[in-house]
Amino acid sequence: NFSVKIYVKSDEGYVPEYGLRISDSSGNTVAEKIVTEESDVSWFVKIFRGYDEFNLEKEITWDGTDQDGTLVNDGIYDVTVWVKDATDQITEVDVDDFVLDTKKPSVSLKAPESMLFSPNNDGVGDVLIILQADGTVEKEWKGIVKDSASKTVKSFSWKDSAPGDVLWDGTDDSGGMLSDGKYSYEIQTSDLAGNKSDLYSLKGITVDGMSPVLGLELTAATFSPNADGIKDELVITPVYELTEDIINWSWSIADNSGLVMQQSGAAAEGLPEEIILNGLNDSGLPLFPGTYLFSMSVEYENSWRPVADEEIVLDIAAPRVEIIPERLAFSPNGDGLGDTVSVKFKANEVVTWEGSIIDMTGALVMETNSSQTTSVVKWNGLKPDGTEVADGEYLVLGVFSDLAGNLTYAEPFTVKIDRRSVETVLNVPTGFSPNDDGYEDKLKVGIDADLYLDVKEWRLVIIDDTGEVLTSFRGKESLPSEQVWDGMVMQEGSVAPALEGVYQAVLYVDYVKGDFVKAESDLFVLDNKAPRIDLVVIPNTFAETEAGLEGSVFISVNVEDDRDVRGWMLDVYDQHGNNIRTYAGDGNPSGDITWNTADNGINLISGEKYTVALRVTDNAGNVATMREKISLDVMLVKKDGKYYVMVPNIIFGAYKYKLDSAGPAREKDNYASLGRIIELAERFPEYGLILDAHALNIYLGGNREDKEEGILYPLTENRAKEVMKALVDMGMDPGRIEMEAFGGQDPLVSVTDRSIRWKNRRVEFAVSGIE
Repeated sequence: NFSVKIYVKSDEGYVPEYGLRISDSSGNTVAEKIVTEESDVSWFVKIFRGYDEFNLEKEITWDGTDQDGTLVNDGIYDVTVWVKDATDQITEVDVDDFVLDTKKPSVSLKAPESMLFSPNNDGVGDVLIILQADGTVEKEWKGIVKDSASKTVKSFSWKDSAPGDVLWDGTDDSGGMLSDGKYSYEIQTSDLAGNKSDLYSLKGITVDGMSPVLGLELTAATFSPNADGIKDELVITPVYELTEDIINWSWSIADNSGLVMQQSGAAAEGLPEEIILNGLNDSGLPLFPGTYLFSMSVEYENSWRPVADEEIVLDIAAPRVEIIPERLAFSPNGDGLGDTVSVKFKANEVVTWEGSIIDMTGALVMETNSSQTTSVVKWNGLKPDGTEVADGEYLVLGVFSDLAGNLTYAEPFTVKIDRRSVETVLNVPTGFSPNDDGYEDKLKVGIDADLYLDVKEWRLVIIDDTGEVLTSFRGKESLPSEQVWDGMVMQEGSVAPALEGVYQAVLYVDYVKGDFVKAESDLFVLDNKAPRIDLVVIPNTFAETEAGLEGSVFISVNVEDDRDVRGWMLDVYDQHGNNIRTYAGDGNPSGDITWNTADNGINLISGEKYTVALRVTDNAGNVATMREKISLDVMLVKKDGKYYVMVPNIIFGAYKYKLDSAGPAREKDNYASLGRIIELAERFPEYGLILDAHALNIYLGGNREDKEEGILYPLTENRAKEVMKALVDMGMDPGRIEMEAFGGQDPLVSVTDRSIRWKNRRVEFAVSGIE
């Protein structure tokens, strides 16, 4: 029924007449409903209410029939309501259109081919699709999923539309995954006219999210079908978790461009236990080398379709391998330098390898492989039993296999074991003087090395006293035995002389076998200034001997230099330039040098000019020279082992000892000789004086010789005393005087020659203290 409520304001307290008019879409009245009523308000109420209005509520109902009682057709109708008051005044109100609907909502459900699905995110059968077609448009359709206990677990809603298809992923309204089991689906609605649809439902929906796993076992992921007998085939073994309910199976091989081969079959005909790939496609043609994807799947009755994939590589190319030895020689001597040799390799792919070292006779020294070490092989020069191998060359061998079994034999190479010492010493002079004077203008650095060959690189540097490198020399392959520095350095991009100062040479040697040497020289100086020399030459008394002139020359030397003096040489030359004597020594010669002419072995000439030349060299090689001339005066004569002063003897009268006993002329000569002796005594205070007193024994060799000597010996004693007294009176220290009396035993001339035998009555002057 269709009902309309009417709200009326009335002074009378009732509505005499009101009605409802139904018109179709063409304006034709199809039904009319009229209601009349009598007033039910008493006079008593009216008196007390006065003129207050009455608010009245009236309701009128239409049952959907026309005037003849026949049900009108469904459609849109117009409603008009009127009210007539007690004065027959009519008020009409046009109500909104309404729909008359006598048909209930409907929809058509189409069940899926399989009521079983597996919401396990495997991409197959994860969603159950229920098709809902030919549904009427309603305010809201509601669909629900119920579990086996009729509990609603999932809801669907379609508003202001016909119901769409149901896509159920097995989750509940909160998004959680439902348990496996039996479920049902229902859909129903009521339209605005109150018509209720039938209950549409699907029973026997099964949720089964369990999916068996399909696995693949490969003999290897890489193979090389090149008929070499190594990994020519690849065997793939499928592993089925569940074999029941499998409908069919398939496998395929694809490269980056797409499918290259495939096979499939029904489970009823048997499941493959092994799949053997031999590098040929379905047409029997070789597959190209490269990476492929092997994929296999099986399909179960419940739409389960597990898939297993494995990447496989077909490779028939041998690996490219680069062998990189750390060095080709090493020295396993325990010094921490080059005690081992490492051999690395680089490959363009993953490889396994086997390596060995053999001696030159082919005997195995060691072997290893990739299961024992990494891509770096280190050898310490020992055999597996820990004993050392001998010095020499050894051959390194290696074979490499990639994952496909392709082999590469490395080019053999030799490694040398060399334990020879590399001790090195630098030898330098104490200094040099690069001043172009021809003396030690260049520094020669001597390199005394135990090993000059098999040098990787060497570098010799010159550093100053602050450690700054001023210049350097370098080379390879072999070490020189000497390196020369000319004293030049680089300064601001140009070559310039090095400053004077203290320097040091440092050598660095890197040997092929890994040993490294650092050798430092002693400090040396660069000095361009020559020493300063002061030379004084003083000749001493010279004596005439049977061997020639004998005597000493005292030479006083004073040398000053900013650096230490290395050595000196003093030469004596005659007036013809002949070297007659050389003295030499190390260090500074400052002090006195004595030239003893007796050591020459050369006859010297009295009165001749001789030259003394001194040459001094400092530690830098600077040379200073100085020359002085001297004249040799004879003052002594050597006779019978004694040095006699070249002064006339004191002569006496026969059997007398007084200075005047030989007459006035002899007396004068005697005092002249004494005066000369006093001069020499003062000049050479380091010497003493010996007075040799003699007499004339005319009976020498005869019968009366001894008797005569008894007279002459005391006489010669007195003669010596007389001369000594005279010298002391003239100022000579008596402590420097010795006396010897010889009687007539040592005649100077013949005792039988009356003309000259008077010379035997004499006192001679000899010098003591001469070594």
